[in-house]
Amino acid sequence: MPTGMLAADQRPARVTINEQLEAGRYAEAIPLLETTLQLQPDDVRSLTQLGMVKSDLGELEEARRLPGRAVELDPTSVEAICCTPWLCSLP
Repeated sequence: MPTGMLAADQRPARVTINEQLEAGRYAEAIPLLETTLQLQPDDVRSLTQLGMVKSDLGELEEARRLPGRAVELDPTSVEAICCTPWLCSLP
């Protein structure tokens, strides 16, 4: 399976994650993202999204590390590439 792709049975989880993030319910999205990453540690989108959530919650070390890992896995991921410079500029 290509990097960043979810199996067919995991797509409903992705919809739920996106709904939680769009609604600003980060506390509810975190366990979903973490579960996704336990199942697929190389899921670029989940790494990037979890990094953004951690940033919003002030967890800056994780906020920098996660999207950086996403770029390592997929240097062509626009989402990860665009997110990384912003997160690297955090104090």
